[in-house]
Amino acid sequence: MAADLHIHVFEDEITERDLTVLFCHTLGTKYCNLYVNPTREEERAVEDKVWALPNIWIGEVSWLKAALFEDDKFIPGPVQAVSDVFGGGGEVIELTKENRQRIVNAMMNENTTGYSVASANSVREFLEQYGGYKAFTISW
Repeated sequence: MAADLHIHVFEDEITERDLTVLFCHTLGTKYCNLYVNPTREEERAVEDKVWALPNIWIGEVSWLKAALFEDDKFIPGPVQAVSDVFGGGGEVIELTKENRQRIVNAMMNENTTGYSVASANSVREFLEQYGGYKAFTISW
């Protein structure tokens, strides 16, 4: 089962609590907190807020297969490289000129998997619109 990695632009409507709810059970993220137990209604409300943010699809990935089989062939190079720019996922970074270029460069990594990824040009165009904003990645 594959997931889709997206970059979401962080707007003022999103709070630290929202990020904690979103990532509370995502191991390895800054916001992982297994003691946080949001209600399903709160989770849905946060997911709706996040989906309403400007975002761009980066590519398909199967983090689970890669972990289970200890094989990176389920992680396209661009997806891994973009995730690395964001500290492995869940980290909020500012879309400075340097970070935008790092993300575009990451999109140019080779994809040796059967999974689809976005074009570097479409990602560049999206990022140019949101220079100076903060952003984070999430796999849906």
